[in-house]
Parts: sequence; structure tokens; C-alpha cells
Amino acid sequence: MEKQNNNPENQQNYRKSGFLSYWVDIFRPGAKKSRNVNLKVMHGINKISIIMFLICLVVMVVKCVR
Repeated sequence: MEKQNNNPENQQNYRKSGFLSYWVDIFRPGAKKSRNVNLKVMHGINKISIIMFLICLVVMVVKCVR
């Protein structure tokens, strides 16, 4: 049986890398073959919402600059 490293620093780094890898994997086609259709739909909706948010952010910045 392997020893588990319960170092808080390692756990924090894992959480950060897991968070970042989720956002990168959403936009990587075929990165993780999800078996569940509901999960695929959820990732599709997340893609749409992220893109809409970024577009709105750009529009708001442009309006503030003018």
C-alpha cells in the first residue's frame, strides 16, 4: 500500500491544478472521453457561457473606454 502524502501544500497545488485543468480540458476536443451524455451537455453549456461572458466583458471594457 502506498503512503499518502497529506502535506497541505501538495493538496493546495492539486486543487489549483485540478481547477486549471478543468478549464483547459473544456476547450480541448476529445481530451477526456466522457461516457455520460449529461456531462457532455454540461461541458457544452459551460463553453457557451464562458464565451458569452468573455464577449460581454470585452463589450463593457470598450464602452467604458469610449
